[in-house]
Amino acid sequence: MRIRKKTNVFKFKDTHKRLKAKCKCGEVFRVELEFRRYYRNEVRLAGEYFFQEKDERGDILIEDISMTGIRFSSLKPHNISKDDSVELKFTLTNQRKTEIQRFTIKSQ
Repeated sequence: MRIRKKTNVFKFKDTHKRLKAKCKCGEVFRVELEFRRYYRNEVRLAGEYFFQEKDERGDILIEDISMTGIRFSSLKPHNISKDDSVELKFTLTNQRKTEIQRFTIKSQ
């Protein structure tokens, strides 16, 4: 059984606090709040990257995506470092099967 409780958390927006919550069963757990300008959607999309500077390409897995960012994992060892520009190419699962091809800066 899944029980949900809605509550206004706006007062915690700039506090970066972890909250404690208590389940109906008595179990206490921590909750971390994340405030975002755009919704981040978890996905599992196959794609590929091209690292022009080192003439390297490979397969990737898109893990999540939002209007301003994307998280992906390389499926093999790579030479991408922080702040490198890479080209990403993948297809959305929408009705039109939109193909996305963008340059991005890896920041983590």
